[in-house]
Amino acid sequence: MKFKDPQETHCASCGVESAIPVRDLLALTAHCPSCHASFSEIGLSMRRTVDEVSAGVKAITIIMHVEEQLGVTFPDEPFEAVCDGNELTLDDLAAAVRQSVSSDIHPLVHQAILTAMRTKFPDAPDKLDFNAPLPDALSQPRKYGNY
Repeated sequence: MKFKDPQETHCASCGVESAIPVRDLLALTAHCPSCHASFSEIGLSMRRTVDEVSAGVKAITIIMHVEEQLGVTFPDEPFEAVCDGNELTLDDLAAAVRQSVSSDIHPLVHQAILTAMRTKFPDAPDKLDFNAPLPDALSQPRKYGNY
């Protein structure tokens, strides 16, 4: 996902419009050039947008790989329900997969998700947190300084 750089921003404190580098907004170091108010809320909002898009793409990638491994095709409905927003977790995906397959496949779901993770996201941490939001579970600590 790309933001227009520099990003046009509106200072809530003084009302000044200014073009601020995306790198500074995402790093939460940007300030209004007029009154020096922090633009951290704008940067946090941008980070949430990045996380939502990232989580959706990663979820689709995992689901497709799990379908391939298990030799099934999942209906969209269970995943549409859980894929809304960036708080989606690996546990949410596992629950949606279990809802979409017969009970004899349930024991294979966790391993299929782990295999999908290792195959599609080899840079993911060695120890996966199935309860963390996907952007956090699949990534090393994120840096925003080199946008």
